[in-house]
Amino acid sequence: MQFITVASALFAAAAAAPVAQTPECPNPAHCGDTPADPSTYENIDITNYFLRRTGDSIVAVDFTLEGNDGPVDCAISASPSISLPSPVTKCGDSAYRFGLIAPESEYSDVSLALYKELGPG
Repeated sequence: MQFITVASALFAAAAAAPVAQTPECPNPAHCGDTPADPSTYENIDITNYFLRRTGDSIVAVDFTLEGNDGPVDCAISASPSISLPSPVTKCGDSAYRFGLIAPESEYSDVSLALYKELGPG
């Protein structure tokens, strides 16, 4: 009986943990009374993005990442086309990598998965 009490208490705590998204707070992990510590995250901007197609096939994607490590160029191309998911490709000599994945909505051509190596893997 004690196991059931402990298990139900753990289940109740786990069920109460998720916080709903709201228009004022689209990412509940970053909302609250104290702002997030800037040393625990990195803002990355994607600029100069272009996607090249031949018919319905994606043949190239190129963009620049602007983050803590400065501007980094990222590109992937293939002939005759890039299959999804694509291989993970290194962005220049940086710690960033990316891959193309299936679109997350019907209004997108492709989605990006971005990675940053934080230590030896």
